[in-house]
Amino acid sequence: TLDKSTLSVTVGGATGSLSATVSPVGSAVTWTSTDTTIATVSSGTVTAVKAGSCQIVASITVDGVTYNAYCDVTVAAASKSKS
Repeated sequence: TLDKSTLSVTVGGATGSLSATVSPVGSAVTWTSTDTTIATVSSGTVTAVKAGSCQIVASITVDGVTYNAYCDVTVAAASKSKS
């Protein structure tokens, strides 16, 4: 399971963080984004690319069976500074 079912990040802002709880403990987690043009993920760290929405998927395989957990990610556009 993931520690969050939804996550919001902003382009050019701080990254988001997801943590997976797996059983058996120590199972390797494979992180993927359903749309890498919106957000990317590496070891649970989510980085915004452009405004939109996608899902981050954490997968483990145990005895040949793959289990997935999902997080809905919303990416907001960078705020425009006023000059």
